[in-house]
Amino acid sequence: MSLMTEAQLENITLDWFKNLEYQIVNDVQINPDSNQPERQSYSDVILEERLESALTRINPAIPKEAILDAKKKFLQTEKPSIVEENRRLHTYFVEGVDVEFYAEDGTLTSDKVWPLDFNDLDNN
Repeated sequence: MSLMTEAQLENITLDWFKNLEYQIVNDVQINPDSNQPERQSYSDVILEERLESALTRINPAIPKEAILDAKKKFLQTEKPSIVEENRRLHTYFVEGVDVEFYAEDGTLTSDKVWPLDFNDLDNN
């Protein structure tokens, strides 16, 4: 039995997303030296503008400053091991990201920012 390479796994995953009708973009199109870069460095794993756009679209009732706070929580590393860090991020996906913000009436309010829309899958 041969092991699957990372490239093979990536292609299988991309095919899976294509079948779910997600837009697939080649990494060459968005890399730092492309005409339309979406990452500043090759080591950037998360496409920050896309993350912020998705958080805003999925959470329209949440103010911009709270969206930026949630984005910051996704981007920062908090745990010393990759396993713990993956668990932390997984929790954000399934339980949402806790944020605080001032409501229109001036009261301090807390809510969740969701990175996935579980009610409208087409919104993801």
